[in-house]
Amino acid sequence: MIREIIETDFEQLKVMYREIQDIHVLNRPDVYKAVNPLSCEYFQFSLTDKDTLATVYEKDNELIGFCVTVLKSISNHPVMKDKKSGFMEALFVKQNYRKQGIGRELFIDIKDKLKERGIDKLELMVWSFNEGAINFYRNEGMETRSEIMELSL
Repeated sequence: MIREIIETDFEQLKVMYREIQDIHVLNRPDVYKAVNPLSCEYFQFSLTDKDTLATVYEKDNELIGFCVTVLKSISNHPVMKDKKSGFMEALFVKQNYRKQGIGRELFIDIKDKLKERGIDKLELMVWSFNEGAINFYRNEGMETRSEIMELSL
């Protein structure tokens, strides 16, 4: 049920990306535009980039969820230790399929893929308004590493 993205996934993924964007626009209209963030160019890049792990959860030819994680590395930095990590850009499950373990399966799958590649950290950014996601990630063992603060002027 979990597999890598393929060329024919574009239209279904575009719908899910738009749903994510709409949530962000609703909660942070000062930051996000009401556009579809999945461009054809980015999708094509994701298909071929060796540092992008993009998977979907498929059931009966319908994409129910997806996960996109990008491999990042720091080496020879003047003040930071060398590290290899995976940065989860998106993890999404359609509303009607939530609370059925699909997000957890996608999460475990990406953790396993990262471990296979010798990656020792999984990182992501989640907005403070997204309490459901925050609780999900905490339940999966993630911890807050830092906070970004802002002041509107």
